[in-house]
Amino acid sequence: MKLHYIVFVFLFQFSFAQEYKQMIHSGNYSLQEIQEKAESYFQNVGKGKGTGYKQYKRWEYNAILLQTDEGEVRNDSYFQSKLKEYNRLSNSKTSNQARTVNTSGQWESMGPTDYTLTSGYSPGVGRLTSIAMDERVEGLILVGSQTGGVWKSEDNGATWTTLTDDFSTLNVYSLAISPVDETTYYWGSDGGRIYVSYDSGTTWDTLGSVAGGLVNKIIINAENPDIMFASSWYGGLFKSINGGVTWTSISSDANGYDFEFKPGDYDTVYASGESFYKSTDGGDTWTQYTGDFVESPKMIGVTPANSSVVYVLEVDEEDESFRALYRSDDDGSTFESVNDASLNLLGYDFYGDDPGRSQAPRDMAIVVSDTDEDEVHVAGINIWRSTDGGANFGITAHWRIDWAIFFDDVGYVHADVDEMLYFDGKLYVVSDGGIFRADDPALSPVDYSYFTDITVGLGIHQCYRIGVSQTDPVQIAVGSQDNGLTLYIDEEWRNWYGADGMHTFIDKDDPSIIYGSIYNGSFLVSNNGNDSADITDAATDGAWVTPFIQDNLQQDWLYCGFTEVYKSENGGGSWESISQDFGGNLAHLEVAPSDSNYLYASRGANLYKTTEGGGTWEQLTGFSGSINGIAIHPTDPNKVALATTNTNKVFITEDGGVTWEAHGTDLPNFATLAITWENSETNGLYLGMNYGIYYINDNLTSWQSYSNLLPNVRIADLDINYVDGYIYAGTWGRGVWRSPLYQDDELSVDTFTQLQGLEVYPNPATTEINLKWDNEYKTEVRLFDTQGKLMYLYKDNNMKSHTIDVSGFVHGIYFLRVNSELGELTKKVLIN
Repeated sequence: MKLHYIVFVFLFQFSFAQEYKQMIHSGNYSLQEIQEKAESYFQNVGKGKGTGYKQYKRWEYNAILLQTDEGEVRNDSYFQSKLKEYNRLSNSKTSNQARTVNTSGQWESMGPTDYTLTSGYSPGVGRLTSIAMDERVEGLILVGSQTGGVWKSEDNGATWTTLTDDFSTLNVYSLAISPVDETTYYWGSDGGRIYVSYDSGTTWDTLGSVAGGLVNKIIINAENPDIMFASSWYGGLFKSINGGVTWTSISSDANGYDFEFKPGDYDTVYASGESFYKSTDGGDTWTQYTGDFVESPKMIGVTPANSSVVYVLEVDEEDESFRALYRSDDDGSTFESVNDASLNLLGYDFYGDDPGRSQAPRDMAIVVSDTDEDEVHVAGINIWRSTDGGANFGITAHWRIDWAIFFDDVGYVHADVDEMLYFDGKLYVVSDGGIFRADDPALSPVDYSYFTDITVGLGIHQCYRIGVSQTDPVQIAVGSQDNGLTLYIDEEWRNWYGADGMHTFIDKDDPSIIYGSIYNGSFLVSNNGNDSADITDAATDGAWVTPFIQDNLQQDWLYCGFTEVYKSENGGGSWESISQDFGGNLAHLEVAPSDSNYLYASRGANLYKTTEGGGTWEQLTGFSGSINGIAIHPTDPNKVALATTNTNKVFITEDGGVTWEAHGTDLPNFATLAITWENSETNGLYLGMNYGIYYINDNLTSWQSYSNLLPNVRIADLDINYVDGYIYAGTWGRGVWRSPLYQDDELSVDTFTQLQGLEVYPNPATTEINLKWDNEYKTEVRLFDTQGKLMYLYKDNNMKSHTIDVSGFVHGIYFLRVNSELGELTKKVLIN
C-alpha cells in the first residue's frame, strides 16, 4: 500500500508539472492563473535542482515585464504585428523627397563575444539551442540562440555573423537547411511558429505554425521537400505536405521532441514525444512502439554507419532524470535496453551518482557516430560517451570548469546541452554557454582538450542588469542568464562568477571593486573581476532579480530589497531593515543620486517612498500599470519616471509622487522595460523597450527613436557614463551595446547635409535601384513595402555604392531606409 501511495504522489506531481507548463504554452491563461498553478506545484515538490523551479522563475520574470494591465501575457506574435505597424507608420511620415533623422544614435556592440576565466566556475558567452550544417557548403555552421537570433559561420566557427538582427523576433529553438536548396534556411521559434529564409538568411518570413510551444526539431524529405516534420514541446508531432505552410498532427501525443529519417530511406521516419513512433510510408501512417518504454520524453539517435540501428534515450516518468537507453537493430521494430540508469547520464554529478536530478527534456540529447554504430554520446548537464553500443559510459565533459581542470582528464562544456550534431567525423555541442567541438570524438583516453570552445564572435549574452563605471576607458559589469557575472576591463571580458547573474555595479569611488548578485538575492564582491567573495546575507528568498544598489553619495552604503528594504553602511558586512514589511518581494529599488534620504521601491503596481532614509515608507498612487523600471532624476529627488505595463507606458512626477502625468501616448505599442534620466540641462530621458530605445527632453514635443544600428532585441537595462559620453544598453540576447548620448538637431548640421548627399536612382525604378554615396560609413540598407514588411536587407562596413535588384518585386510604392553612423535616411521609391 505504501509503495502504491508513493507512485501515486509522483504521478500526481508529474501531471501537475505538465499542467502549469501546458498553461504557459497554450497562450490561453492569465499570468496570475499560471503563477497560482506553478506555486502550488513547487510547494509540493520543492524548489531545488531538478525541480524546474529556476526555469519557471526565468519565464515568470519575463512574462511579468511583457504583460498587459489585465495580466495577459503578450507573445511574440503580438509584438511582431506591432513592429510591422510601427515600420508602416514611421515610413508614412516620409514625404516625396526624404525624411532624415540624424540624432537617432550610433549603436555598436561591446560584447561579450569571448571571456577570460578568473574565478568563474561555469563560464560561457551565451545560450544556444540549435545547430545545422550542410555537407554541400564547406565550413558552414548555423546556430540558434534562444533570444539572440540565428548566426552563421562560413569558416568552421572561426568567425560568426548574425542573420536576424532586423527580424521581428530573435527567439530560436531549432534549425534546418533545405536538402534541395542550400540557400533556404528554416528556424523553429516559440508559439509553434516556423520561419524561412530563401536568401541564405538575409531576410526572413513566417512560413507556418504548428500547435503549442517551442518548435524543437525540423526535418525535411530530400526526395520531396514539400514533406516536412516538426516537433513542438507542448504541441505534439506534426507533418506538412506543402513545404511547411500548413501542418497536421500525426499522433495524440501532447508533446513532441524528436524526428529522424532512417539514413538513406526517406520512407522510414522515427518520431518521439512521450511515446516512440515509426512510419514506413513517408509519414502517412504511424505505429506506436510500447515494449519496455514508458510514457515519458524520448530522444532518438541514428547513424549512417548502420542504418538499421536506432537508439532511444528515455527520461524517468517520475522525476525526469535518466531512465534507460534502448537499442534496436531492426529499424526500430524491436528494442532492447542496453543501459538502465546505473549512472544518471542527464544529471549534474561528475560520477553520475545523483539519481532524480536533471533538467530533461529541456536539456537532453543523443547522437551516434557517423562511422561507428557503437559510439554513442548522451548529454544533459554533462556529456557522456559509450564505445560499446551504450552498455557502458564515461564522462567526456563536465559542466564546471574547475572540476574539469581539477581532474585534468575530462573536457569542459558549459552546462545545459540542448543539441548535439555528429558531422564529418566531429562532434558539435550547443549549450547554455555556446558551441563546443570535439575534433576526435573517439579519442581515448579523454583529456581536458577533448572539447574546443568555438563560440568566440557570438554576441548572444542575455543581460539582466549592467553597471558602468564613471571612467574612460569604461568598465562594464554584467549579470546574465546562465553565464553569471562578467566584467569588461582593459578591453577584455572577465568571467568571475557562474550561475544566473543579476544586479551588478562598479563601486562609485574605486572601480577595482565590483559588486554582483545571483538569483533570489545572494550578493558578492570582486576585485577587478579576478576573484569573488560572498557578502553577508541580508535576508533569504528575494525576487528572481533581487534589487541591489549602491548609494550615490556614500561609498560603503549598500541597499537591497526583499520583503523589506535593507541597508548596509559597511560594504555589506552587516545589514539592518529600514522599512516595513511590504507583504511580498520587491522588484525595484532606487536611491536618489542627489539625496540619500529619498528612496523609491516597487512590487507589481505598488510604489513606495521614503524621504527620511528609512522608517515607514508611504505608498504612492496616481499612475497605472505594473512597474518595470524606476528612474530618479539626477538632481531632483522629487522628479521620478516610471516605466509601466500600462498603455500610457511612462508616468512622470515632479512633486515626489503627489501627482503624475502620462508621457507615453506617442510611443509604439511595445513593452516598456528600462528607463533612465540623463543629467543634462534639457532633462533627457531614455526608454528601453522590447524593440529599440527612445528619447525625449524638454526641447522635444514627442519621443524620438534612438535605435540607429541597434538590433531588434529586448532592452533589459540602461546606464550612462558621463566621462566617456556614452549610454550603455544591456540586452536580452545580444549582449551590451553603446551609443554617444543624444545631441540636439542644431548640433548636427554637417551630418544632416552628408545624409542628404546619398543618391538614389532611378526613381521610379524598373529592374534595379542604385545607391551612391561619397562617404565611408558602416551602413545598413532596408527596403519596406507599404505595410511595413522588410523586403530587402544589406549591410556593409564601407559602402560607397550599391545596387538592389527589384526585378522580382510587385509594382508599387516602397520605402528605402538607410542607417549609418551619421543617422537615418528614408526615401520613398516607386517600382514600375
